[in-house]
Amino acid sequence: MRVCFYLATTYKNAVQDIRKYFYIRYLYVNNKEYEIGYLTHEIIYKYQIVLELFQIIQKKYERHPERDFAMPSYMLYMYTNILHQSTDIIHLCNMLHEIEKKYEHNTDLGVFYNSKEKSEADAKKANRTINDIKADIEAYKKRRIKMLKRLERERKKRMKMLHKGRFQYLTSVRTTKTFIKKYWDLDYGWSIEDW
Repeated sequence: MRVCFYLATTYKNAVQDIRKYFYIRYLYVNNKEYEIGYLTHEIIYKYQIVLELFQIIQKKYERHPERDFAMPSYMLYMYTNILHQSTDIIHLCNMLHEIEKKYEHNTDLGVFYNSKEKSEADAKKANRTINDIKADIEAYKKRRIKMLKRLERERKKRMKMLHKGRFQYLTSVRTTKTFIKKYWDLDYGWSIEDW
């Protein structure tokens, strides 16, 4: 019985996480800006690696050949790393051209695209009458009351079970905290802090 309860609780918590993931995914799937930003970040990252490898070779071995002597295997290793990173950069640049072709005839240009139609829709929304605004407010209040009633029913059900002594059958509330390691809490394929 407890195993079924644990499975059900795990499933409920996982569904919440999956819903959050799909909300984020909705914003960035088939999105030209996101794909270009991600590829640009990768190109810059790989180019920085190439520059670092070149600087290591230049500072340590080229400027002081009498003091520091590099083994041929080490130099070959550095050369192959630079070569692999450079080919990756070439492929990523070709992918940028493919993205341009991919979105050439696409009418749906993503969530963040600011088109003329979108600005016209915003203008219509701004020109609503007072009755329309009041109707929207009333609809929001009804939804809010309905949600609060549902939450109150769930709270009463939990308290009733708590008083009956059925502690093990309570649905768990997630207590894990996500610690933000960066100023920007989500990784969108590029980071503003790396610039």
